[in-house]
Amino acid sequence: MRLWAKFTKKEKLKYLSHLDLVRTFERSFRRSRLPVTFTKGYNPHVKFAFASALPVGTSSTSEYIDIYLDSQLHALDVMNRLNCSLPDGIIVTDIKEVEADFPSLMSLIRGAEYKLTLTEPLIKTEGHINQCIVEMLNKKDVFIDKKTKKGWKKVDLKPLIVSASYKNNYFEIFLKTGSVANATPEQFIQALNDYTDLSLDMDIIDIQRKGLFINNRTELKETPFDYKL
Repeated sequence: MRLWAKFTKKEKLKYLSHLDLVRTFERSFRRSRLPVTFTKGYNPHVKFAFASALPVGTSSTSEYIDIYLDSQLHALDVMNRLNCSLPDGIIVTDIKEVEADFPSLMSLIRGAEYKLTLTEPLIKTEGHINQCIVEMLNKKDVFIDKKTKKGWKKVDLKPLIVSASYKNNYFEIFLKTGSVANATPEQFIQALNDYTDLSLDMDIIDIQRKGLFINNRTELKETPFDYKL
């Protein structure tokens, strides 16, 4: 059987790398004694996959994992056994069985919502910061420098920013994310610093991913659990 599970990665584990998260789930599967499916080949390993890698330093209330089992179990039983095996800070909050021919979670994700909380107050007013966001998004393009495997290149971030606002000491942003197009909160802050008079220090910003979605429109936030063939 195949299941999609939604889980949290709380603040205390935000510095856990993606590779460490993979190892954490591998160990939790073993402790739970779930009948997990193993990959074929000379070096078989537990068959599972995340919807999207979570950068180091980012907590989340809404991550997704694709799980394969060799036996049919009740989904809630799988969730309970996993939660008893996962470390404090990672909690499976929802789970559902999906069809075997559903596409991978990674291929479905198109958007992500983030909350960027400032741990120190800014001198600039809330109105001024929102005006900076509007002025930046009204520009024809918003190029930033992006480091790639082949070196630095210019990337237009504007088409990847779906929405952005600032209120009560935090930014709320919706970015295109996934295998088709991908932007990060750090790039959003970089663009604000490059195109406005804001000088935001990433060291005073707590990043939380609030949701992963299979569309990139803020008026229609469909999660992977809403997917239908």
